[in-house]
Amino acid sequence: QDEVHRFAITFHRDKRSKRQTASALDEIRGIGEKSKTALLREFKSVKRIREASEEDLAKVVGKSKAAAIRVYFSGGEEWGAGGDQQEADGEQQGADGEQS
Repeated sequence: QDEVHRFAITFHRDKRSKRQTASALDEIRGIGEKSKTALLREFKSVKRIREASEEDLAKVVGKSKAAAIRVYFSGGEEWGAGGDQQEADGEQQGADGEQS
């Protein structure tokens, strides 16, 4: 029983530790571990990344990733979710442009 208890405690500690190191940057599609590290090294916190201009972000991670970060933090989470707005609405257009 002592071994089972030790295993359960270790599992819980690991799970808690991973949750504490997660950040909002993990949810943005296209932002991997290297980009996240570079951003945090430059801006020091997610709050400062959120407040940074797109130009400042682009100096660190490039224009397309900077745009994705801006869209995500401005509330347009379609970049992070990966869904096309038209698909999300359930609408489809035929070849003549009319909705079906």
